[in-house]
Amino acid sequence: KDDLVIDQFDDAAPKYCPKPHTAWGFKTMTKNIGAYGKLSCHRPNKLDEEHREAVQWVNGSGQVMTEKYKDNGWRSDLKTIGYDLLQLNHYALRSAESFLIKRQRGRALHVDRSIGINYWVRMDWGGNRDVTIKRNVPRVRAEMARLFEDAELKRLHDEGFAWHRNKATELHNTPEFKELFAQALETKLTEMERVAFALTLDMES
Repeated sequence: KDDLVIDQFDDAAPKYCPKPHTAWGFKTMTKNIGAYGKLSCHRPNKLDEEHREAVQWVNGSGQVMTEKYKDNGWRSDLKTIGYDLLQLNHYALRSAESFLIKRQRGRALHVDRSIGINYWVRMDWGGNRDVTIKRNVPRVRAEMARLFEDAELKRLHDEGFAWHRNKATELHNTPEFKELFAQALETKLTEMERVAFALTLDMES
């Protein structure tokens, strides 16, 4: 569907969800003062010891996190979780058809790991409605309308959407992906089954 992701999907994991380990993963907003030698997927890494005292890590509520985060860690825990000032939604799956395309593309980070039904079950953690981000929809739509006044930008958007739709159709006609699509739609787990499955994957990863 050619529409805003933030307006299409509002089924979310529970706010209190310390497991699986992927549930409370965070991204980092940072000012580059030369303190870290590498920018990674979730956070900067390789802290320069000369900058240690200048670095301060705070959570989404603006509260100071524990000292260990200066060196490593990419997820919150019971002591550091907080959303009072900032929340970043992660749409890992979106639609089942988008999942097929993601499966074909492969992972952006762990390129040696495949995306299969285990990934779907782990990331399809719903049952809780979260519409907090939808307060931004009117502003986003207004900005998109402004951007699409540029004919070239609108053409590129339409071509990108058409490519995505055609790729989904192509994959539906491929036995491997057709089977995966059916598996994803047919997999119905109770909350307890989902927790057990996710914890098993936690121990394997």
